[in-house]
Amino acid sequence: MRELARWNESVSVGNLDIDKRHKHLFRLWQVTLDVLENEVFEKHKTREYLLAITEVMRRCFATEEILMADNSCPLKKQHAAEHIVFCKQLTEVISQTTCDADELHRVLQDWTSRHVPQMDVLCKDYFKPPM
Repeated sequence: MRELARWNESVSVGNLDIDKRHKHLFRLWQVTLDVLENEVFEKHKTREYLLAITEVMRRCFATEEILMADNSCPLKKQHAAEHIVFCKQLTEVISQTTCDADELHRVLQDWTSRHVPQMDVLCKDYFKPPM
């Protein structure tokens, strides 16, 4: 079974909305990988599931990017660039005729074990909601 890093308090960014979305995404991504390992699950349903989750992720990224801009985060361009790369990688995996669980795991592992704990946590002071 392919495992992803799990959300925990050490990756909290101190913004309840973003933390809630991250927790939700960490869970959904793991469930998605688990579903892909179940050969009985219809492949077109897997793609629909991935596309729906991708929309949740994009809204999370948009929230982060707005807050970084509003709070003058010095890393906002680099952070947003990572979001773009991640979305591109994910789109490529989803658009394949058959979703490659190993490739999806690699992409998601980078997000859950590197982007959130390093980049998001590094920028957490800039995720404060407007007063």
